[in-house]
Amino acid sequence: MRHTVNQKNPCILSEIEKLNNILNRKDIYIEILCECKERILIMLYRRKRLCEYLNNLQIKNLLKRYDYPKQFSLQKYLKLLRGRIALRCCETEKFPHEIGAFLGYPIHDIYGFINNRDEQCLLTGEWKVYADADNAKNVLQIYGLP
Repeated sequence: MRHTVNQKNPCILSEIEKLNNILNRKDIYIEILCECKERILIMLYRRKRLCEYLNNLQIKNLLKRYDYPKQFSLQKYLKLLRGRIALRCCETEKFPHEIGAFLGYPIHDIYGFINNRDEQCLLTGEWKVYADADNAKNVLQIYGLP
């Protein structure tokens, strides 16, 4: 991936590299998903947890519908996601909403958002909830969110 120089923070790439050198030992990674001269979209994740979640059969089936490979490879999945985001980051309607899988959102809420957008939404927090609102409220409370 070719990186551009971010005008607002020209040292961001070296800062991310420094943080990764420290955090990777704790299985925490920072990935650049998209960048331009004005901003950088990053993803912070625990590699082991993300791999386990993305290897879930339901999640793999969802991603397969969006042309992700059948054979799981975190690097290939992230590369494809980066490409899909780069193509569509300014077009909200076509943004790759399967990103919810990479963010650990519940499968029913990912499908709910893809299929319904704002209709039938039971709760809005860090994500839009379409089923199991009580459990989602509990998760939001754990993170200290309203």
